[in-house]
Amino acid sequence: MAFRSRELFKKLIRKVGQDILALSVEESLKKCLPDEKCMMGRAKRGLYAGLHIQFGNQVSEDGGNKSYPLL
Repeated sequence: MAFRSRELFKKLIRKVGQDILALSVEESLKKCLPDEKCMMGRAKRGLYAGLHIQFGNQVSEDGGNKSYPLL
């Protein structure tokens, strides 16, 4: 479960109460929530697909960010 959906799940559990919900209802609620790491729909497109890039902006090991001379 992604961070945002996990927070939404916690918020629903707090409002309703964990004692009231059955285990099967909790599991079905988890299945309904999205399981994506990127939050914005626009971020799914693009170079990094909305994922957080750590350790620099390296795309590929062979240096994919090279600029080639125009002839």
